[in-house]
Amino acid sequence: MATELTDLTAAELAERIRSRQSSAVEVVGAHLGRIEAINPAINAVVTLDADRALEAARNADAAVARGDRLGPLHGVPITIKDGFATAGLRTTFGLYWYGQRLDRYVPAEDAPSVAALRRAGAVVLGKTNLPFASYDWQSRHPMFGRANNPHALDRTPGGSSGGGAAAVAAGLSPLDLASDVAGSIRVPAHFCGACALRPTEGLVSVQDMVPPGHPGSLRHALVAGPMARSVADLRLGLAALLTRHAPDPSPAELRDLRIAYSPTVAGAPVSRGVKRAIEAFLTALDGAGCRVVEATPPVDFAAAQRTWGLVQGFEFAAGLPYGLGRAPFHWLYRLGLVRLAFGPGDYSRSLARGYSASPAAYFRALAERDRLVRAFAEFFERWDLWICPVAGVTAFPHRRTGASLELDGAKVPYAEPLGVFNTGTALAGTPSVTLPIGRDDGGLPVAVQIHADRGQDFRLLDQVERLEEVGGAVTPPSSLPLA
Repeated sequence: MATELTDLTAAELAERIRSRQSSAVEVVGAHLGRIEAINPAINAVVTLDADRALEAARNADAAVARGDRLGPLHGVPITIKDGFATAGLRTTFGLYWYGQRLDRYVPAEDAPSVAALRRAGAVVLGKTNLPFASYDWQSRHPMFGRANNPHALDRTPGGSSGGGAAAVAAGLSPLDLASDVAGSIRVPAHFCGACALRPTEGLVSVQDMVPPGHPGSLRHALVAGPMARSVADLRLGLAALLTRHAPDPSPAELRDLRIAYSPTVAGAPVSRGVKRAIEAFLTALDGAGCRVVEATPPVDFAAAQRTWGLVQGFEFAAGLPYGLGRAPFHWLYRLGLVRLAFGPGDYSRSLARGYSASPAAYFRALAERDRLVRAFAEFFERWDLWICPVAGVTAFPHRRTGASLELDGAKVPYAEPLGVFNTGTALAGTPSVTLPIGRDDGGLPVAVQIHADRGQDFRLLDQVERLEEVGGAVTPPSSLPLA
């Protein structure tokens, strides 16, 4: 029964608890047992709250027995990325000094997004791993160490929400609350074979995602959203985060969907294995009656990445403590630290320019962002969905951040097959679903990101759920090799 419960989706678990087929204590206990057995290998859950989770589960069962009105996630165990404040539970924000030197920073209140999930009935099991300051496409925490990919322990689960993606993929949690500013939800879901939603910018609260006393200076591109093992669970998670019932699904006929597809953007390299998996998915959609046409939004994605870097770098530097974001210290970032972290190339140069940008340059970049938003809006007047890769590579072996990657036998800069797919789209603020669609030649998960117009999040989920029926390929937790 324990293994069976950890294989189920959040929606299935909520129904079992509501109908008394399983108790919340059984469900939470099964996931705690799975964490005990599996987590040492993948290091996905870094702070466990077992006692309070079991207490919350007992209270959930008592509410069912009383006939109380139940939330959509009543009794369902979840995990939370360690970048969100959690009341009564250690929160490090990916920073060593909030977990070790000052020893156990424990917030008095939940971040609003965490509080919303609890109000929906969710039971928080613990916090999931992330990289330093939530800023990498790997997840190596300065205090807790690295998270591993459950499909291949020698490979990264991605970042910065890598611990959450690994936890969901391995059956430690059916749903994780994650965040994204340049692929931090999408890349881990792609690497681990999980579903994920990057909501429309501004739809879900991103408050209390910075240490106490620090300004929340990231005002653009940052979003919070759910990761799970089904699109239906993403809908359930989004509704809980918005503290309202999800609208009833209104699936479109596949043959009526206008779907654009881009094999790459800005000439970014894509491996043969990723291409083959995506082509097989598109062939399956065509066989199901979809009309998929190669078309790309009228956007210069290289220029959009440069705009993203200026906005992101300026806002990030504004939030640095001890004056590190001001002259002369900002020159440390411009003169080498960014390149060291992310390797050579346009991604690093763009961020470095942002760290030392003037306010006038920042506001010019925001004007460029407005034009980017309009370009996507005009594109989605003609298309319902736009599909593109999440990254040009699958989960790569652990390495120093910024070290080059291998793509079909050739070395490429660290950010080149990752950044441009996720920066311009983040700045545009469009909602996207990351949908696993197959595997590469080495058996590693491959996903696509599927975008829609801003504000169309639930409609996007309805449409992608139909695509999931055709070609979705989430790996059941019990079948993971963990080797």
